[in-house]
Amino acid sequence: MESLNPNIDSSKLGACILEYADTDAGKTMSALTLEDPIAFINTQAKDPRVNHLQVKHGKAIKYFKPKDSFDDIMEDMNGWLERFRKGDILFKSLFFDDLTFGQANIRHDLEDDRHSARKLSEEEKTEIRGLTDRFRFEKPDWGSMGSMMSRLTYLFNQFSQYGVVVVATAVARHDYPKYGGGVKTAPSLVGMDYPQLLHGYFDFIGYVVEPFKLDEEMNPVLPRISFHSEDESFMARCNSLRLLQMNKQKPAPLDFTKIMKVVRGG
Repeated sequence: MESLNPNIDSSKLGACILEYADTDAGKTMSALTLEDPIAFINTQAKDPRVNHLQVKHGKAIKYFKPKDSFDDIMEDMNGWLERFRKGDILFKSLFFDDLTFGQANIRHDLEDDRHSARKLSEEEKTEIRGLTDRFRFEKPDWGSMGSMMSRLTYLFNQFSQYGVVVVATAVARHDYPKYGGGVKTAPSLVGMDYPQLLHGYFDFIGYVVEPFKLDEEMNPVLPRISFHSEDESFMARCNSLRLLQMNKQKPAPLDFTKIMKVVRGG
């Protein structure tokens, strides 16, 4: 086992943050509040540069679009980590947009692999398979997808150990319990294992309780995020006592530079 130094310089702390919200809440734009240079990994079909061009930010951002959903991301991120280990700090912030779409893309890859395997094993059969069977997800596939997502998220933690602030986004899912139960809000991620491991992978899990909006004069109002839920109506985690004390009084502005200043004791 590796022995860890018990003394940590709080001013150089990295962090692994999961930010989730409803659609059009300002998640993609929140990347502009990070310290640059920023590595931005986009798993969605939309182009984040279109959003970012709407404001003058002056941030040094390098955008990445994976060629495939898993192998390409893992290969590049492991390559970056190797350079970090050698002292070549490529970026100060990493923004992954987003886990929900990334997981959907990984599922598509697994479905295609499953279909190819079935096709090879049944070349001599004349049976015509329908689309439902073609994309049927089987029990082993769910375990594979959970493992792939866990390996990907594990790498986020590795970057945070070098002082990098890693932010991953996800779409919010709302459950409406019967018999008068409160609304439960959590990241929209499927499977049994991976969603249960989120608290072990992320130092902070926050829900955007006040989304992006325009005021009466049509000026943008910064969203607010909460890392603490008094009534447990949404999933949250806060690994900083100072941030928790402030967050209990009022949700924090969705500004990661300010959030990290509190976390680092600045």
